[in-house]
Amino acid sequence: MIVRRRKRNEEAPIDLTAMIDIVFILLIFFVAVASFVVVPGVEIARPTAATTSEPLSLAGRFVLDQRGEIVSEGEALALQEVPARVRGMIATTPKGTILIEADPSVPTGQLIGLVDVIREAGGDRLAVAARGEEAAR
Repeated sequence: MIVRRRKRNEEAPIDLTAMIDIVFILLIFFVAVASFVVVPGVEIARPTAATTSEPLSLAGRFVLDQRGEIVSEGEALALQEVPARVRGMIATTPKGTILIEADPSVPTGQLIGLVDVIREAGGDRLAVAARGEEAAR
């Protein structure tokens, strides 16, 4: 009887099929179990406009609600806290647009005050959100 000996240089092949199956099962498990976070928003009625367009890239968003509160990323802010938030938005997206959503019942002076604070903090690219006339009907 002849016995074949392996040479020392030969390595046994490794079967990766079982490991790949386990990786895909774990991937499916984590995708199915992951909780998707829904950011709570502030409901406002936007003013209507004849022409509307989407900003190209959004750096951040401020909401000015009917009570005159400033909200950004689900957090109520004082007017003094806005410049720091604007600088952070500009640092992450330098060429992005800062969007302001203001309720129509908010006094214009308060909206202009927010715009001034944002511009003084370096937010030169601003947009005020509005609904198109077709959406308002």
